[in-house]
Amino acid sequence: TIEPNTLVRGNVTVGVGRDLISRGLSSSEMDYLLDNDIDTAWAEAAQIFGQAYWSYAFHRQLALADLAFTMGEGGEEEFKNMISAVERGDWNGAAVAILQSKWARVEAPARAMADSEMLRNG
Repeated sequence: TIEPNTLVRGNVTVGVGRDLISRGLSSSEMDYLLDNDIDTAWAEAAQIFGQAYWSYAFHRQLALADLAFTMGEGGEEEFKNMISAVERGDWNGAAVAILQSKWARVEAPARAMADSEMLRNG
């Protein structure tokens, strides 16, 4: 497992020895991986919010799935205040909670703003 800030020595590989430096991934392979990651993100968001997730406005579902995609498996659960606000139906509170996160301030402010607006406005 490669953790953040790990120094990788030698060839960077994925799967069963695919050398990402010399061979890389084709567009169709990247699309395949992306499609799987998107499906996983939708499923993770639905798992966090339960059956109610499917009753949310589409753009709210999209924002929550985008958070799951961005944060990786289990990462969205670090947004406890946002999750609590969503469960209460407090969309403005959920939007504010996203913007108060380290992710929004440091890592992806534009993406956080977009997700925040989708939650706020549906």
